[in-house]
Amino acid sequence: SLRPRYLTGMAEVGAPKRPVEIFADGDVTVNTVLEEPHKEAFRDYKETPLVNRVSNFYKENHEQQTLAINKAIRAQWESAPVLPLTIMEAIELLDELVDESDPDLDAPQIIHAFQTAEHARLKFPELKWLQVCGLIHDAGKILGLEKYGGFPQTFVVGDTFPCGAPYSDKILFPEFFEKNPDYDVEEYQTGNGIYTPNCGLSNLIMSYGHDEYLYQVLVDSGCQLPAEALYIVRFHSFYSHHQFTGYKQFMDEFDERM
Repeated sequence: SLRPRYLTGMAEVGAPKRPVEIFADGDVTVNTVLEEPHKEAFRDYKETPLVNRVSNFYKENHEQQTLAINKAIRAQWESAPVLPLTIMEAIELLDELVDESDPDLDAPQIIHAFQTAEHARLKFPELKWLQVCGLIHDAGKILGLEKYGGFPQTFVVGDTFPCGAPYSDKILFPEFFEKNPDYDVEEYQTGNGIYTPNCGLSNLIMSYGHDEYLYQVLVDSGCQLPAEALYIVRFHSFYSHHQFTGYKQFMDEFDERM
């Protein structure tokens, strides 16, 4: 069973309330799940009918995810109450959540969980741990549900990035960082920021979301998945790194093996 924790919420760490949306959202949605989508059709942030919703999300995300707030969220972990549940209970809870940052899917996240697990089974039938990882990798999104903290999606979903390091132009919508308070902190935006080369990705303070939350839950629960699975869970939303090779200077030997 898992040991997710109830984090006390964003008011405790000084995060701003959800602002009025800047972009008109309209009534456009995607209600169909493609059975065999072409790879190049994924993560198209310019042509998606959901472009307004996604733009709204990343504007909020990039303006609000500061180093100070991320440190404060992590500081809540040890004292937060544990609310045990099974992994399937966690996955079933994803039926209550639609990811505002997703340009491809306007459906509950439980669909994405089973899609990912099935694709892993078809492509890597011998790697049972990878199939399990595919099934559970987004289970940390329960953080957006009231029972587990009711965090705004700004701090639950979306691509992640290091806080306290210069913002890479490989991050989605980098122009939205200009209104983040950390944008004007010279220490964070010069050289390697607060980090040193080859410090290891595990030592970066990543923007908070379901990746880090589930990683913490799995480790706290005594999970038996291999290190590779935990690494995927923790960094699967770090697209500016694993898709576009940004922030490679922070990798250590462990990251190279992964």
